[in-house]
Amino acid sequence: MPERDYLTMTDVMNQTNDGRLVHIGQEFCRELTFGEECPYTEATDLSRDVGVFETPYNFGELTSLTDLDSPVKAKKAGYYKRQDLMGSMEGWCKTNKKTYDASPNGPQLRTRQVNRMLRNIGWDWEFLLFNASIANDPRGFTGLLPRMANLTDLDRVGIADPSLTYALPCLDSGMSKEGADGSLSSIVMVFFDPDQGVAQIYPRGTSQKGIKYESHDFQWISTPEGEIVQAADSAIISGGLAVKNSKSAIRIANVNPNDLAGMEKLTFAMHDAIRYFKKSDRRSVKIYTTSRVISSFGKYYGSRVTPAKYADVIPKNTTGDISYDIFTLRECSSMLETEGIIA
Repeated sequence: MPERDYLTMTDVMNQTNDGRLVHIGQEFCRELTFGEECPYTEATDLSRDVGVFETPYNFGELTSLTDLDSPVKAKKAGYYKRQDLMGSMEGWCKTNKKTYDASPNGPQLRTRQVNRMLRNIGWDWEFLLFNASIANDPRGFTGLLPRMANLTDLDRVGIADPSLTYALPCLDSGMSKEGADGSLSSIVMVFFDPDQGVAQIYPRGTSQKGIKYESHDFQWISTPEGEIVQAADSAIISGGLAVKNSKSAIRIANVNPNDLAGMEKLTFAMHDAIRYFKKSDRRSVKIYTTSRVISSFGKYYGSRVTPAKYADVIPKNTTGDISYDIFTLRECSSMLETEGIIA
């Protein structure tokens, strides 16, 4: 069975058969982890995605078959109407004609600059997928972490408390917080699915699938310093993040990378967190964290494991992943390296 049965951004761009969009999708996602693996799907309209946010089922109730007048108690699936908004981000790349002509290969220089711009936009966009907040910027959308802003009781998420209707659960790591406020990190577990989980969305009906790219040839431009000749390339991405199920993501907050003695408590919290997901979804859950947390796991477990032979000392993966126990953590450079205490 394939690891995933949904389309990512690069998959969607490849399906357009537009060479420029294919290239943009590849460069945009080159440095990403979360953004590269997240489903990329069309929203219900041009500015938002409307649907339902599913919550855990409530408990059913038996009725007596000997009492024919007793009404049957229905068991209801829990859900609320959901509306996830979208926003846009634009990037520009300008190439001076003098620099272009002085370069041994002008076209290659311009291509490198454009690719760097696309990768930078991709990194910024992935940062927003984690951290964007309508409360801070109403022109955009709500990312993943603002939906996990408070420590919660797993049994109450999306059910009893109306304030938690669209919230996702957030667990405490159990690690020491003494003197660590402002230097903590998080671990985020995500189930990707365009229909039942977390997905990236783009405006409906757009021929370029949420990405617009324009290239302008060299022309005279007026600047405060005088007239110059330059070319310009621009890219705009429009979209947002849709979360469709209360069991599609969970955060472990207050992770203290300096508390190596508390790593065992963090492991216990991760085992609690993974079991919050539906049993059928657990094997597809992706886990993301910062480079500081990855480094802490390496230090802690590296000091406890003695290789059976010298060859086992050689790292098998240098791309930012670390595996231990039943988990594989993915390093995500766009996540905030340092956070305050989550209460």
